[in-house]
Amino acid sequence: MRSSPRSPLVAPGFWWMLSLAIASADLALKSAITGSLPVGTVIPLTPFFNLVHFWNTGAAFSFLADAGGWQRYFFIVIALVVSIVLALILRKRRAKSEALGYSLILGGAVGNLIDRAFRGHVIDYLNRPGFRGGLNS
Repeated sequence: MRSSPRSPLVAPGFWWMLSLAIASADLALKSAITGSLPVGTVIPLTPFFNLVHFWNTGAAFSFLADAGGWQRYFFIVIALVVSIVLALILRKRRAKSEALGYSLILGGAVGNLIDRAFRGHVIDYLNRPGFRGGLNS
């Protein structure tokens, strides 16, 4: 009995490269936002998304943003652990939709990890109307 050839879409290398591409695109967008919009800018794009430039020293919804600075290292460790776990999860054959989800999360975690490690905060560039989402530092 012959085994079927593996599709490149389920090979771990494909999903890791997709995560790297997502992280790279995220960092490129953050760089473009930083270079073109002053901090605190809000530009409505759709009824449910704004293009913004905020600095977020916390986590989702600015959780722990005003914690005094220790949270930067706490969130770096969390992002590093999550990234390693997701990279290891992607080593095994998964359904394409599951691997895609993990890859997107991994790419975002790596982008935020790099942002937080080198800038001290995450650049937020999308939010929903009515939510400030980040600190105007």
